[in-house]
Amino acid sequence: SDSRLPRYLHKNRKGKYIQTWHGTPLKKLALDMEAIDMAGNTNVDRYHKHFRKSIAAWDYLLSQNSYSTKIFRSCFDFDKTILEVGYPRNDKLLNTTASQIYELKREMGLPLNKKVILYAPTWRDNQYYDLGKYKFANQMDFDTLREAISDEYVMIVKYHYLIKDSVDWSKYEGFVYQFDEGCDIADLYLVSDMLITDYSSVMFDYSVLNRPIVFFTYDYDEYMNNLRGFYFDFKEEAPGPLVYTNDELIESIKNYNKEEWLDKYEAFHNKYNHCDEGTASKAIVDLITENSYLNDLDK
Repeated sequence: SDSRLPRYLHKNRKGKYIQTWHGTPLKKLALDMEAIDMAGNTNVDRYHKHFRKSIAAWDYLLSQNSYSTKIFRSCFDFDKTILEVGYPRNDKLLNTTASQIYELKREMGLPLNKKVILYAPTWRDNQYYDLGKYKFANQMDFDTLREAISDEYVMIVKYHYLIKDSVDWSKYEGFVYQFDEGCDIADLYLVSDMLITDYSSVMFDYSVLNRPIVFFTYDYDEYMNNLRGFYFDFKEEAPGPLVYTNDELIESIKNYNKEEWLDKYEAFHNKYNHCDEGTASKAIVDLITENSYLNDLDK
């Protein structure tokens, strides 16, 4: 699994549980969270208790980088085997050719004569309908964006799976494209020329591609100080511009200068993508079938 399983599912005593997880942490996670406000749930002790029960079933945990390995030891209080091999789901990003990406865009019905921007924000813990059902916290002005950039770009909007809003995008037909939850987000990465996100861990996967990232962080102070908190200085390490208004967002899209971000992008890539070599799936298959990687990768 790449996330916690429901509490009613129990591991077979003879089975082995490989937790592949789903991102490199920017936001405080699990047992490192000193307070929570998730859909009205503020009982951090109960949250920790449930997390510990889930973690107890894990036999192996995957990590995308050495930075994550250190944090996973803390936030999951995990003392078993961590496999620092990258994420299998990212292998596709490194093993897909340009011609395959072109064909993928054609199959998905995207225009072949325009660039594609993927907008993939995270969810906000305190904006919800019910437990596990969060609102689409959106401050993006799609009318203004369409007017400003639609001659050169189209957009794909991809919510976090916990967001349950049903947004009618019909008024933006031909500019905004939406794909259902069954669409592999790796495909959306591959067909996109630029990513717009906020605090989502998609940044760590998309950076494998070395493509432009813009961070629409309109609620930066609120998110950092009152919702989650960060493990590192996001403003200092971000491999692209942090923007706070729609005007700044449009400016960053239209005038993005790759050369300006080369040093920061390289540092980010070296720190967080150094294990992503397109071979993580093989490492896990070998672990399962032959155990051949275990001696080298055991932590």
